[in-house]
Amino acid sequence: MRFARPRATLHAMASASRWLVRTLPPPALGVLALAGLFVAAAALSALAAPRGRGLAATAPSPTAAPSPATPPPAGRPYALGAVPEAGGVLLQANGVWRYSGAGGVVLPVAASGGAARPVTRATQLLARSDDGGFILADAASGNASGMGLPAGSVDADWIGAGRPWAYVERDLVTIGFGVRAETVPVPFARFLRLSPDGRRMVVGASTAASDLASRLLAVDFAGSRPRELVSLPTAGRAPGMGGSISPAGWSPDGRLFAFFVVSTSGSLNADGVGLRIADAERGTVTDLGTVLYGLSRLSWTAPHTLAYVSGGGRETWTNKTLRLWSPEAGARDVTGAGEVGLNPSWSADGSALYFIRAASARYDPLEFFAGKRSGDRRIARLDVATGRTTLLPSAPDVVAEGVRPSRDGTMLLAIARPVTAIPSLDALRTTKVPLDLVLIDPRTSRTIPLVRLDDDAGFGYYGSYAGPEAMAWSR
Repeated sequence: MRFARPRATLHAMASASRWLVRTLPPPALGVLALAGLFVAAAALSALAAPRGRGLAATAPSPTAAPSPATPPPAGRPYALGAVPEAGGVLLQANGVWRYSGAGGVVLPVAASGGAARPVTRATQLLARSDDGGFILADAASGNASGMGLPAGSVDADWIGAGRPWAYVERDLVTIGFGVRAETVPVPFARFLRLSPDGRRMVVGASTAASDLASRLLAVDFAGSRPRELVSLPTAGRAPGMGGSISPAGWSPDGRLFAFFVVSTSGSLNADGVGLRIADAERGTVTDLGTVLYGLSRLSWTAPHTLAYVSGGGRETWTNKTLRLWSPEAGARDVTGAGEVGLNPSWSADGSALYFIRAASARYDPLEFFAGKRSGDRRIARLDVATGRTTLLPSAPDVVAEGVRPSRDGTMLLAIARPVTAIPSLDALRTTKVPLDLVLIDPRTSRTIPLVRLDDDAGFGYYGSYAGPEAMAWSR
């Protein structure tokens, strides 16, 4: 594969350098700097030289969100108190927001209606802004930067300071390596994802007749040509009915890429989508069957073991089995008969898997909101070494719906709803059940409210709540 080399005049480099020094925040300056360069801005300006583009800062002008005493407009999160040990959390809810544990406030980061996803070991959030650009926000500092990509870019990815980054313009993928940029022509490219080790990427592409990605290609940065990993059939497919690729994510070792096979119909996807694993080194594809759709429904640990929620149907109180899969061991169940497992999240060292466990039961709305049977959802911990699953102590007045451990394992970030006694189905129609982001001490079950995510979350979509795997967390 021959990459196109960047060309830049000294004037362009000097101009770009002055602009970067004036506008680029420190975290972004170090993104693409090479070891040995005296000034990171010079490296970044050289990278931007081929098109005069690079990471460009956008000065955020946040204002504190209203306190609980003055509720904000519907659908906007607000802080429930200052909890310094919680650090910073980035989440998406009608825009991108950051909770500051030290300040006890929720501040707006970006207006974004598109899907945001965690990057850089889930400590930063990459989001599409409403103006069509891309925003990179840091959970620890709260800094937010525009990526300065060409107008019309359809996707971008980032894996951390000093590592490759890339973006897609319809038929061209541009990758940044230190002080140079290289391009790969990929007709009808729709998305890309860089592997965590920085060795390769996958690109999702469509055909001339469709805007839906139906092909998945691997590009190894060592110099091979793009290789086709997946090609879904498109002939005879009814509009919006299955057969398009939605990216899920890489295994930590950069070998395996998980993706969903989805429809453009949200109703059909709610009943389950296909989950498949493409081996970028061997060229094989493994079908893991029908699963719940969404990034918070699966979790990788090193080197390449995946936890995911298997089972069709939109009701999460039945037919939802938590499973582990690796190419060496195949698939095995974590939850057994009479149980459901939801929203898995690995510990940083891979020694434990946290998830939401509940009894598999017929849905009864009054029982569900009272935290009984189908609604008795608790945080469980699988010890990988022993294979033993234990339920963590839980506060009596809340039910957990999603969980994620801090990197040091001392705290849990959880989605929770209050146990609510509702006397009748008629009363259910007028009873508001909020949904909160909370911090939990797994040793004592001490539960500390952080953010009110929704003043009236109800029972979600058939009891289906996204977990904090899709958030960025400084801890």
